[in-house]
Amino acid sequence: MNIFISVVIPTYKPQSYILECIDSLQKQTLTKKLFEVIIILNGDKEPYYTEVENYIKEHDNFKIIHTATAGVSNARNIGIDAAKGSHVVFIDDDDFITEIFLEEMYNHIVKTPLNLVVSNFLRYYADNQIENDYMTNSYEELNNSTATFSLVKNRKILSSSCGKAIPKEVISDCRFKETVKISEDALFMFEISKNIKGISFLPLKVAYYRRIRIASASRKKTSVSTRFKILVQNINNFSKVYFRNSAQYSFSLYINRIMAITKHFLISLKNS
Repeated sequence: MNIFISVVIPTYKPQSYILECIDSLQKQTLTKKLFEVIIILNGDKEPYYTEVENYIKEHDNFKIIHTATAGVSNARNIGIDAAKGSHVVFIDDDDFITEIFLEEMYNHIVKTPLNLVVSNFLRYYADNQIENDYMTNSYEELNNSTATFSLVKNRKILSSSCGKAIPKEVISDCRFKETVKISEDALFMFEISKNIKGISFLPLKVAYYRRIRIASASRKKTSVSTRFKILVQNINNFSKVYFRNSAQYSFSLYINRIMAITKHFLISLKNS
């Protein structure tokens, strides 16, 4: 297998933080011949397209694609289809990565080309404060574990599509569901879980920095009725994937996903 990494960055009306994301990719220690960066601008085109295009024009392994259809799932799907690589790495436009991120990923891919390669996650705040993310402790435990591979054991890691090198062979014909607005990451990872045979862990120092923005869409408060509607929709979405071909999926992982989104809903009620 010829190893080549395609980095896909969906962006909608990007603010200045996307430049920090791009900077972190332009500073990668991995030779640019071994990776490409595809920025998918969705929704309004200008002035964002021209600004980003000018910022990346000196890097021939970077390109920007515009789609008038807004939506992160549609943008990621366009990125998957445009990707030339053997592996796809998703990065959100307000996040960034350590300089050795792609080089370490590449080295792990060479050893186990069909494994999912995952990194540690750290939270990054506006005041430059950095702290462990919600799955850092689990990541450290799994990274040091010699136990047999288990999708259920790695369930937290499968809640996000970002910070991972995903083999195109694992993605296969799966795509993000464009009608799903909440938990689209977890649903996509659950759908491709049937093809995941193993997971490789990068060293803890190789991190994906997840920017915490109080005003982000995922943090906006919603009514109880809206949250319940989302819960029902999520249960229905996971169930459709599982029961469409239950023999290919882990029942334990399916039940765990249902329990996790239900628990999240109950916690949101408690904190209301």
